[in-house]
Amino acid sequence: MLGHERGVLFFSGGKDSLACLLLLKEHWDRITVAWVNPGAPHAETLAYMAGIKAMVPHFVELSGMQPV
Repeated sequence: MLGHERGVLFFSGGKDSLACLLLLKEHWDRITVAWVNPGAPHAETLAYMAGIKAMVPHFVELSGMQPV
């Protein structure tokens, strides 16, 4: 990871984000996966992100301010 001790992957939930996450699997112990929840996501999106959260050791959900 370019010589850094820790890094952040901003994860959108799309296929490109998932590909990046899987390519970095050997570094998961040093990466925080961050998802910006825009507010009022679909139930399927929440379930998908819960699966990602369970899969990686460091996951942060940031809250957006999208009106419901």
